[in-house]
Amino acid sequence: HKGNFMQFDYGEAGNLAQYGNATPPLYNISNINVPTYFMYAENDWLSDEIDVDRLAAKVQKNIGTYKVPFKYFNHVDFIWGKDAPQLVYNTLINVIKPYQIY
Repeated sequence: HKGNFMQFDYGEAGNLAQYGNATPPLYNISNINVPTYFMYAENDWLSDEIDVDRLAAKVQKNIGTYKVPFKYFNHVDFIWGKDAPQLVYNTLINVIKPYQIY
């Protein structure tokens, strides 16, 4: 299933019980039709750069990607990292400002 954006893989028996198929169904990426900005980190064990790039290329309204400029930043650091405001939040605020509705 490598490289596919699909629902959770429960293993063949679990997938048969859950989905009625040996493999999990693919997500319909064309249904993602809102402006989407991708943020990722090099040390994130749940989000690989190749996977982020692959998904970002398929999303209709990809407004950009951002790699956190700190080699050791990981998945939980997006919330708990002491440098998250400087490394992530400030950039994110600047990205979403144009979409603000008053």
